[in-house]
Amino acid sequence: MVAEFETPISVDDARTRKTYYTEMTTVRRLATPVVLGAFRLLAEVRIFGAEKLPAEGAVVLAANHLTNFDVLPLQMAAAARPIFFMGKEELFRNPLADWALRQLGGFPVYRGANDEWAMLHAEKVLRQGQVLGIFPEGSRSKGKGLKTAKTGAARLALLTGSSIVPVAVHGPQYIFRRVS
Repeated sequence: MVAEFETPISVDDARTRKTYYTEMTTVRRLATPVVLGAFRLLAEVRIFGAEKLPAEGAVVLAANHLTNFDVLPLQMAAAARPIFFMGKEELFRNPLADWALRQLGGFPVYRGANDEWAMLHAEKVLRQGQVLGIFPEGSRSKGKGLKTAKTGAARLALLTGSSIVPVAVHGPQYIFRRVS
């Protein structure tokens, strides 16, 4: 049983006027198998250690970040558990992309700033017992080694009593090199 939790948004932010989901949507239920199936056609996917992800309860999934496609193998590895991702706000500027990303569990973060709204929404995701996907590096490393991690993932886990599951992604950085 998950207690109902309403994020107290104390900031005047345009994001408060939109819906950001913390549960599976119909669009996500229908789109996920199609998108992940298409991704499997482009890439050989091998998953190791998926059993380490708890079957229930709040989890911070902390992954390295190589490409904008990293969310796809992470969702494949999580299997039945939907991952709710913090993504750079630039991805949400196009109205169609904004709608699609919100339907798929994404929510924007203003990088390089103390984004109170994004942290409060991430806390809401965790308090509802969901999986929060976060890239602690804050931006893509593009396969050039790990960058220094930001503290948000650890802060959220401590605040909510959530587990942290570290994840390594490798391979998406090669997809379009093979296709072109």
